[in-house]
Amino acid sequence: MKNKILIALSLISFLLFTSWMTVRMVEGYQFNKNVSGHLKRAANANTVEMASSELKLSIDYLKENDLTSGSTYIIFDTPSKDVGYWYQNLESASSELNKVNDKTAQLEKSNLLLKLRETLTDQNSDGETEVIAPDGISIYPNNLLFAIWGWISFAFCAICGVILAWKWFDY
Repeated sequence: MKNKILIALSLISFLLFTSWMTVRMVEGYQFNKNVSGHLKRAANANTVEMASSELKLSIDYLKENDLTSGSTYIIFDTPSKDVGYWYQNLESASSELNKVNDKTAQLEKSNLLLKLRETLTDQNSDGETEVIAPDGISIYPNNLLFAIWGWISFAFCAICGVILAWKWFDY
């Protein structure tokens, strides 16, 4: 009977942890599809119109999902986790793009696109281009909830796994 209870607890803990991982992946995918993907396209755009259109899609999604202020921190609040600053930076870039008209010189448009690329993307340690966004933004404003869920389910899974292995090998 104890073994069945232990197996059931192990299964429940495993399901909690895998559901946490699944939800995190889905949230990350949704954010990439609706925000980062469009920001990367805006950064790579060859025309101001294309860049403006892609940037608008991202900003509209951020507004609709109330991702315009706050911070993604859980323990340490750092500037890189400031959602408000990041959002204002996107709005400012959009405003600059919207000032372009038919009389704007091609050089000025090119410089604006270069500045936009520098604003939206950065090089990571592997030399790959990645979109600049606050850490944990894909699960914001539920960062604390996800952290607690992740740590508890992982600890529960690890403890049950150790006990199950101990029972299995009869130590």
